Amino acid sequence: MCFISSGWCFARPLENSMRVKAFKIRTCDIPLRFEFRQASNARISSQGLLVEVVTENGIIGYGECLPREYVSGETLSQVTLAVKYGARHFVGSTFTRFKDILTFMEALSVQWEKMGLPTACARCAIELALLDAWGRETGAPLAALFSNTLPDNPEIKYSGVIAGSNEHQNDLILDFVSAMKMDQIKLKVGRDHEAELRMVLKIRSRLGPAAGIRVDVNGAWCVDAALRNIPDFVDAGVNTFEQPLGRFDREGYLKLSSETGDFADIWVDESVCSLAEAQWFIHHGAADGINLKISKNGGLFNCMEIVRMAREKNVRCQLGAQVGETSLLTAAGRILSALAGDLVYHEGAVGKYLLEYDIVDPPLEFSTQGRASLHAFTVNPGLGIRVDPEAVSRLNLLYGIDERGAVDHT
Repeated sequence: MCFISSGWCFARPLENSMRVKAFKIRTCDIPLRFEFRQASNARISSQGLLVEVVTENGIIGYGECLPREYVSGETLSQVTLAVKYGARHFVGSTFTRFKDILTFMEALSVQWEKMGLPTACARCAIELALLDAWGRETGAPLAALFSNTLPDNPEIKYSGVIAGSNEHQNDLILDFVSAMKMDQIKLKVGRDHEAELRMVLKIRSRLGPAAGIRVDVNGAWCVDAALRNIPDFVDAGVNTFEQPLGRFDREGYLKLSSETGDFADIWVDESVCSLAEAQWFIHHGAADGINLKISKNGGLFNCMEIVRMAREKNVRCQLGAQVGETSLLTAAGRILSALAGDLVYHEGAVGKYLLEYDIVDPPLEFSTQGRASLHAFTVNPGLGIRVDPEAVSRLNLLYGIDERGAVDHT
């Protein structure tokens, strides 16, 4: 589906003539401060890719993605191949208009599909790097390139996410959330129903009656289990259930939404990785909301298109985050939030709360009550952040290409 023909328009037909002279791919495997566990996976490091686009003027644009086979079916090796293929096709190329980046990404995605390669993560990384480079070259914030109607002083509130590997770790995360005075929280569930219900009650006791509590099942339930478990959580004060069923259980979502629509909100995450999947859930009314993740959904253009489609049918959207995102993807998420203006929940912005180190200085982290300003991303060029070259140099270089040829370090 073409973004240009879908109803979105760019703020102005900015022209520049940006020539790409080099490109690099690095593994971004930063240790986490604690094990992050959910029903579908456990993780102790970030395991992603960082890409760098270097222009003829020496400007560097950065992009990031986190392939997750248990989310979108994409592996790190597949995405690396796709990114390498893409790099060979635009190093030495010149982009003369902002929308040329979108046109190139659309064409490249078609080629990846013909080759049997996944598109979402590779597209996200390359797209963000090209957009960041364009914004830095022109001195324009990405958000301002997409829209002329940005709010003057926008602010969002992030949710806390409890996903420890054991009860003690969950208690420590709850201590942190409570100390930060956050009033929205998501609990990962799907392993021990009774223990999870006790945790909901503990959260309610600590955060008070006004706190919003939702649960993320990560596809661990079947329809029958969901119909049994959801009323228990509703009785405990939860009414939002993310990804209760498996990624491809569309019939199950139709049934679940029909039978719980009066008392529970059903949201999807892993079930919506592509525009086609989003279109199906929106058209069939099989979910109340969609969790958008910049990497999972293939970058800013795709996320904005899903927001547009969802808005037409009164389906809500939220900003999600994949475990291990650096502040680079956090910045892209904040730009999406500024552009959308009506995302219900926001997740991520954990920076060095979770990562041993970040590649952005200063890292983007929520403050007291989960608050974060979007102002910098409406005035600063590109992604609106400063990437730390020293931190980037710590990452393993996989592949580099310039106009003279490629050097593969794998």
